[in-house]
Amino acid sequence: MRNLRKNIPSPKALIAFEAAARHLNFTAAAEELLITQAAVTYQIQKLEQGLGTALFTRSHRRIELTWAGERLLSAVSYGLGHIAEAAYQIRKASEGGTLTVAANGAVSFYWLRERALNFQIENPGVELRLMTGEQDDIENPGSGIDLAIRHGSGDWPGLEASLLFDEVAVPVCSPDYLARNGPFNQPADLKKARLLQLEPLSPDWITWETWFSLRSVEYDRPQPPETVTFNSYPILLEAAIAGQGIALGGLNVIATVLKEGRLVQMDDQPHHTGLGYYLVQAVNKPRGEASVGFAKFLVAGL
Repeated sequence: MRNLRKNIPSPKALIAFEAAARHLNFTAAAEELLITQAAVTYQIQKLEQGLGTALFTRSHRRIELTWAGERLLSAVSYGLGHIAEAAYQIRKASEGGTLTVAANGAVSFYWLRERALNFQIENPGVELRLMTGEQDDIENPGSGIDLAIRHGSGDWPGLEASLLFDEVAVPVCSPDYLARNGPFNQPADLKKARLLQLEPLSPDWITWETWFSLRSVEYDRPQPPETVTFNSYPILLEAAIAGQGIALGGLNVIATVLKEGRLVQMDDQPHHTGLGYYLVQAVNKPRGEASVGFAKFLVAGL
């Protein structure tokens, strides 16, 4: 492992350099940092000596960054920015006023978004931050994630998981697509439709191959344009809503869309996969007031 103490310059020198490089003025940097111009000059000279190269070109009226200065400024700004953000989030978390929740794209867009907004309205003092991605990193203490909604079996070491709803898969399409291409009275009838495929998000993710097999229907995956493959679940569902084909939708995830009539269910025998969507949190992380309140809010609304 690299010796960080040996290779990283003095934090005081880096802070003085960042301010001077941002302003391109030692006097302005000194005023911002509440130190003397001589102190800024000293710190930058010390930094340049340690690096063995000039960071600024100096003239009578102005200073400019050298190539080395530009490169160092990029790294320092990035690093200090992340440190400042992490410190801010830690302070807010210790005060119980911030909450970071992670979920995959479909759950965030179709299920969590409205609930999160309603929670924010009822709890205006909480700073709510939603992170969207197909995989969360809640096990990592440095991720800053307080809660996550995760798809799976509910068994994740080091995490406490509470079931929100079961995964129930069902073919769905827009009313317009059904009117133009239906009826689809039997599972085998779907073979003549344009099936919107999703690249599996996990090894146990249900696919059309799985669905037809469960219905005892032989299925040879068709070629374009009879099928389209997506690597984003929300985009796949939006394609179905737009009347571009039939998708396998999670019944509980898209319940609102079905209720609004933007999608219709194509099968009266939904498939229960045995998996579910769970609210998870790290076992060893303290429960903030906002985290406890949000968990209760989600459960109460089920």
